[in-house]
Amino acid sequence: MTGQTIDAITAGVGSSDGPEPQFVRNGAFVEGARHFRGNTLYGRIEILKIDPHIAGVNAASFTVGGVRDILNRHGFECGIGAAVTLATMLRCSTRSTDRIRRDSRCSSGYGAPSIWST
Repeated sequence: MTGQTIDAITAGVGSSDGPEPQFVRNGAFVEGARHFRGNTLYGRIEILKIDPHIAGVNAASFTVGGVRDILNRHGFECGIGAAVTLATMLRCSTRSTDRIRRDSRCSSGYGAPSIWST
């Protein structure tokens, strides 16, 4: 793909029903990439509700990265790159119509947000 400009964007939404309303898990993501002059820049944002048996919180992450093409021979492509991901646990709510609030599920032993928090 060296020398070509290519843009891509993908989005997805999903839900997993449980035996009771509090066990419903939802998630969504958007990601995009741009390849130009042997370089690729990409990013991804995702938000999901973690299984209440594990943590019972909402999580979010943002990833940004880049790759430099270093080899393109006989259909084989190779590059070198790096990415950074920022992740956090978001405040909980027992129902989507409730005002967002902190509760005991949010302060479990999973630690404080790693980089940023809303």
